[in-house]
Amino acid sequence: MKNYGMTNSKGMICIPSGNHDMERIRKYLDQEELKLVYAFLMSMPGVPFVYYGDEIGMRHLPLTSVEGGYDRTGARTPMQWDDGKNYGFSEASAEQLYTSQDLSEDAPVVSRQMARKDSLWHEIQKLTKIRREFPALCASGDIEFVYCQPEKYPLVYLRSHGGNKILVALNPGREAVSCQCPYEMGEVIYTLGKELKIKKGVLHIPGESAGFVTVS
Repeated sequence: MKNYGMTNSKGMICIPSGNHDMERIRKYLDQEELKLVYAFLMSMPGVPFVYYGDEIGMRHLPLTSVEGGYDRTGARTPMQWDDGKNYGFSEASAEQLYTSQDLSEDAPVVSRQMARKDSLWHEIQKLTKIRREFPALCASGDIEFVYCQPEKYPLVYLRSHGGNKILVALNPGREAVSCQCPYEMGEVIYTLGKELKIKKGVLHIPGESAGFVTVS
């Protein structure tokens, strides 16, 4: 919120999933956990950035430093397009590549993720489409935190723009949680995990879930 306020409506905050100088987010989270991360990223104001490969959950690899990359080298491996040679990135020999690639049998590749409807790639496509369709989720829309407490879940915030309002609720924890909520629930436009509910001024959200709903 400090950075958001500092823009003073003259610019936008930018939240990246990662970059070439950071460890990949997949180092800490699995594919299903990453879906919830992107529910957050794609529902915040400003401009979301998805570092190449993060949209399929490419791993951070423990590699020997290349050109001063040190541990960051593990976030700079070639894109994994398909199951062909070098994952479709290059016809060169493995030794000629700038860095080595993920040699795991379950290394994520674009072609397989596009073929699976429950993949991380499809989830990000879905969230991107929702962000474009609903004005309240646009880059310049406002944000107001409804429930945001240190070391507690859920995280709940209201996005609004031009009279349109969408409530976003995120619960990364395993247990169901609840919090006070002053809004009436309308249309559910996105659900990850089990659906949230608002009853008698209290929001209830199951564990490992996220939801976007229109409110009044």
